[in-house]
Amino acid sequence: MTYRQVMLIRCPPDAAVAHEVREQVMRWSESGCASLLFFHSGGVEWARATSASTAQRWRASGLDLMVCSAAWRRRYPEPPPPAWQPGSLVQFWDAVDGAEQVASFGALDRA
Repeated sequence: MTYRQVMLIRCPPDAAVAHEVREQVMRWSESGCASLLFFHSGGVEWARATSASTAQRWRASGLDLMVCSAAWRRRYPEPPPPAWQPGSLVQFWDAVDGAEQVASFGALDRA
């Protein structure tokens, strides 16, 4: 799939920048464009902290939710919730390659 917008989220949902993440997600959900939200490092915590109804609303508005499978497995033994697709950094970079807009939130520290 080709995404017009790709967002990398590396911060947990309680980080200072999380408010900006939510605002950008809201704008992208209203845009109607094919968009990928890729959660990596501490960002995978969003999959546990986001309610199922919110995740379904995001998906219904055209946002694909993908968590880095390696980052997820380092933290949790169970698979991510159903609305969240496991993925890889290769998939993320493939999506970035064709995107018109890319946004990134979170520290560049190691997971």
